[in-house]
Amino acid sequence: MTDDEAAAIAEIHEQDVAEVRALLQEAIRAAGERWLPMNAIVDAMVRELVVMKGRRAQYVPRKRRLS
Repeated sequence: MTDDEAAAIAEIHEQDVAEVRALLQEAIRAAGERWLPMNAIVDAMVRELVVMKGRRAQYVPRKRRLS
């Protein structure tokens, strides 16, 4: 892998992270508006991550892969 390819992959990853963070922030804000305590929100997030750990890896769709 060249430096340019690695940089492109890192840039795509950062875009993906930003999108996920925005989704999480929306969910956390919505839970807060329902007066759910932060420790319950964090506990739920951790439990979801544990459940997801057993799932198959996600694959990058062909259109997003680097040439």
